[in-house]
Amino acid sequence: FGCACGLSDVMTGLSIVALGTSLPDTFASRMAALSSDTADAAIGNIMGSNCCNVFLGLGIPWAIAASYYEAKSEPFFSQSGSLGFSLMIYFILAVVAIALLMWRRYGAGGELGAVTRNEQYGYGALLGALWLLFLLL
Repeated sequence: FGCACGLSDVMTGLSIVALGTSLPDTFASRMAALSSDTADAAIGNIMGSNCCNVFLGLGIPWAIAASYYEAKSEPFFSQSGSLGFSLMIYFILAVVAIALLMWRRYGAGGELGAVTRNEQYGYGALLGALWLLFLLL
């Protein structure tokens, strides 16, 4: 799909594949948030599924490549490229998102929702902006 649209492999991986693996978890988290008094289950599901996607998405290909080169008795060199920078940005933005959630709970007295629709959309836009910032960096 990325080749047909003229997207680079990196952009395809960061957006379309990430969206495809996270979208079902998003709906499950929404249902958990709607059916619970607190958003703990929804937040746990979101954080857990995204961490799992990152660790499996990086770990399984690395393990396969390492096993392949080990079977050929050749050294396996993994070039990190910009992986360190991406992980640092992911960590920083995750901390910011968790801080926002904690502020909503303890500072504003709410969970994921808000009193007015404008607050709900504003808060959703802020979290969406963090995601877009990650994609752009």
